Amino acid sequence: MRCLVLGCGNLLAADDAIGLWVVRYLKELATKKEPADQEASINEFDGQKPSGQAPASGEDPDKLGEVGSDSGQALTASREKKIKLPPGTVVLEVGTPGLNLLNYWAPEDRVILVDAIRSGRPPGTIQRLTLTELLSIERGNNLTVHGLGIIEALELARLTDNLPAELVLIGIEIANEEPFQIGLSPAVERAIVPAAEMVQAELSRFYLS
Repeated sequence: MRCLVLGCGNLLAADDAIGLWVVRYLKELATKKEPADQEASINEFDGQKPSGQAPASGEDPDKLGEVGSDSGQALTASREKKIKLPPGTVVLEVGTPGLNLLNYWAPEDRVILVDAIRSGRPPGTIQRLTLTELLSIERGNNLTVHGLGIIEALELARLTDNLPAELVLIGIEIANEEPFQIGLSPAVERAIVPAAEMVQAELSRFYLS
């Protein structure tokens, strides 16, 4: 069994990058080197950044140091720990793949998507949506902020018999998706740690079920 954690978003569109920041945070904790444990506990493909996107100017793209104006406190404290992801876990930044999203999984995979959403709730609110719930949403709902989003990709996957064995969306409500802006608004930035913890809980459930 393979478990995929796919972070979606655009680093150059403010809060729309939240899915990428969550998976980067997970990767950083999972690959944290300790004297007694020098081996990384994560599987990655080639470690490349999302196509067509750039790291925050002047920042190390693999660090989460200065995400936004209020960055550092919760993230810095939680980054002191190391996590171990279950065997068979693959964590990827996929950018804004549109309908190509379904090319990342096979029917036997279990998938966790992390993405920005707009549902009218307060910024930073985290929602967990199952595959059944996502497939019940009408196409064109604009739940996700990308042109062709998760709903359309899943509908195509259903029509082509390419749905994964299980899929969960961890969606973070955003406040700002203005283009050519790097950094998260404070409320959305505060959602990084709890969203990552929700991903870890889902991985544990996948592994034990």
